[in-house]
Amino acid sequence: DILILSLGFDIVQTDYCQDENILISNNDFLKIGEIISKQITKKVLICLEGGYDKPNLEDCAYKFTKGFLMKTKKVFNEK
Repeated sequence: DILILSLGFDIVQTDYCQDENILISNNDFLKIGEIISKQITKKVLICLEGGYDKPNLEDCAYKFTKGFLMKTKKVFNEK
């Protein structure tokens, strides 16, 4: 079994395509990644589905991935 996770960074507070005023920062994605990884016991395929703030997209993806991989101890070096 594989879980497909649709990951959208359009909820970051600097994204101009938000429907609502959501106050999630780039750094919040570290904790979001940690929380999600603790709930998943299957293999995971993560697909990017949204995020239009190009200057912050890489940082959001980096922080989510770092948080997600913390439970496996495969953590990236700090930027």
